[in-house]
Amino acid sequence: MPGRIVYGISSYRWAGLDPATGDPQGYYKGQVSKNYQSIFTDSVQNQVFHGSALPLYSAFIRNNISWKGFTLSVNITGRFDYYFRQPALTLDYSPTMTLTSYSADYYNRWQKPGDEAFTNVPSMPYPVPSAVSQRNTFYRFAEIHVKRADNIRLQDISLSYQWNNEKNKRIPFQSIRFFFYPNNLNLILWRASGSRYDPDFSGGSGDGDAVTAPVPKTWTTGMTINF
Repeated sequence: MPGRIVYGISSYRWAGLDPATGDPQGYYKGQVSKNYQSIFTDSVQNQVFHGSALPLYSAFIRNNISWKGFTLSVNITGRFDYYFRQPALTLDYSPTMTLTSYSADYYNRWQKPGDEAFTNVPSMPYPVPSAVSQRNTFYRFAEIHVKRADNIRLQDISLSYQWNNEKNKRIPFQSIRFFFYPNNLNLILWRASGSRYDPDFSGGSGDGDAVTAPVPKTWTTGMTINF
């Protein structure tokens, strides 16, 4: 789209839940609407553009602390000025009811008039309406699920101890170094949004499913001997 950043995130404008039915509502031509098909074909100019799906700024700090042969190294990374789309409950509820997919949002769904004041999770209609897929798509790609992704996290730690042989000539080692190195910890120290999802491993700007797995944590220990 001309004038917009590459790899940006946009979403459908959110108008809350229908107080009578609990259906998700958006806007079409400036009016509150549940005509999801019309909302989908409306001009992209009427969507909400949030910003980049990739961090525009990044930083890291590595600090080394040494004391009497011990060395502690801590690596803290930061990613800033970007957005992510957090996963949302599937509104046809069939995966939930068949126990193949489950979300705690199910318990927060709209169930009676007045609930719209406390929740954005739509109702579970029965029988399932024919347009449930459109209802589901609109809800999952509504602006309420796009969050600021900025975060600072602890990435790795290195702890080591080095013994230097300065006096004992009968030991054939000049030095021995023991180390312990936990890596890819991805421990979030601060985040811009209150979302419980990791902004870098939540499905990103894709279909909203939490299928992106973080790099596995590694725990390495070892010993280095200098003769």
